[in-house]
Amino acid sequence: MAGKPTTDRITRRPASADEVHQVWEQSNDHGNTWTSASHGVYRRRKELFV
Repeated sequence: MAGKPTTDRITRRPASADEVHQVWEQSNDHGNTWTSASHGVYRRRKELFV
């Protein structure tokens, strides 16, 4: 959104004991409407060596 101020919000929600979902949204109208910019899934790293 070149040339316009942008507001970002990031929401993280647990999906399980080992997983979190993150949604990144942006608004260029002071939060009246939001557009999804990114959705990510983060998983706990398993131990490589036991």
